[in-house]
Amino acid sequence: MSTPETVTAESLNKLYLSKNIGDSENPEDNRLSLETSVGQVEVISNMGGEESKYKRNEDSAFVLCHDGVVTCGVIDGAGGSGNGYLASSIANAAFRESLMVSADFKIAVKFADEEVRRNGNDLYATATAVQIKETEKGGQYEVDVMGVGDAKTMIVRGDIILREGTTEPQNVAYKALLGSDNEQGYYTHPKLNIITGGLGVPEPELHDRPRFKAIVAESGDIIVMASDGLWDNVSEYEIVEIIKKAEHDPKKIEQEIFKLAYERNNSKSEFIIQHDAKTTVNKTIYKEGKKKGDNITVAVIGLK
Repeated sequence: MSTPETVTAESLNKLYLSKNIGDSENPEDNRLSLETSVGQVEVISNMGGEESKYKRNEDSAFVLCHDGVVTCGVIDGAGGSGNGYLASSIANAAFRESLMVSADFKIAVKFADEEVRRNGNDLYATATAVQIKETEKGGQYEVDVMGVGDAKTMIVRGDIILREGTTEPQNVAYKALLGSDNEQGYYTHPKLNIITGGLGVPEPELHDRPRFKAIVAESGDIIVMASDGLWDNVSEYEIVEIIKKAEHDPKKIEQEIFKLAYERNNSKSEFIIQHDAKTTVNKTIYKEGKKKGDNITVAVIGLK
């Protein structure tokens, strides 16, 4: 794999004020390591390996830094046959275009939604994004969070998941199992990939809309954002365990989370997901003669 591109705050230039990760001539591995005013940002967007069902990476991510405000997003295009790449690219460009004009987070989400609907020819994209700015009280940050479709953000403090800053997937599997005694059945649910919301969906009034959350985060909190290439095969519990073992180092966390997701994405045998401390789930995604893996994009932000 390629060495992550590393940028410091001192060398930040216009290119990195509006950076699209995932859109390059190397579809296999696109990485960015970025020191920002709010903390360290580590991003990887990857086609998913030999078992990916896609011929190119239809995920993308962006990082935008402006006047002490950092906005980061992960986008997963849908549509298949390369069309997902178009939807992802449109949404990514729209987010960055809007945010370069105004830091208004909700306006950027609305603009991306409208642009995909206008130019995507009935395609859509799932997405999650965060906008972070430091408060006047040092060591605290106002974090706005958005999720639509099955891309997801999770915020962790110590070993505790902060639900007020963690989004829920918009898909049939999550809705079917919510509140049941079989929530671990999510990973193997037959309708796991049926999405109920997205940017640019036709007839938006019939689908879930982007959902927003707001939280005051603290120094040391870890934000994990990813496409469903992670969340379909790796549990929240496993990610918290990785964060603890990596001693809250954003680079190590991103590397270990991606490594686990990539291994499972390309596994030709059954693997075990540790849903919680007591519950495991056996899962197989490999089917002889048919590739079932997904693109994988992971962003980790460690608040300083």
